[in-house]
Amino acid sequence: MHLLDLFKKKIEEDQLLDLVDKYSEDMQLHEAEIVNMTRRPSMFMVVKVLEGVVDVESDLDYCFLNPPLPNSRARIGN
Repeated sequence: MHLLDLFKKKIEEDQLLDLVDKYSEDMQLHEAEIVNMTRRPSMFMVVKVLEGVVDVESDLDYCFLNPPLPNSRARIGN
């Protein structure tokens, strides 16, 4: 519960990047995707939309493209 409270606080203060590991090159490389991931609806909300109990917001920016993942095996040998 404490971690969820921390996430909520960071979201409210627009400081989610504070939670990204500064010493992880991979985390730094993908920090924009990490922040966007936190904006996803909860599974509870997804289920309610699928059940028709809750309407979907009409002004959402849908982007279904996933960027290609870097080949981590290529980096192991380097």
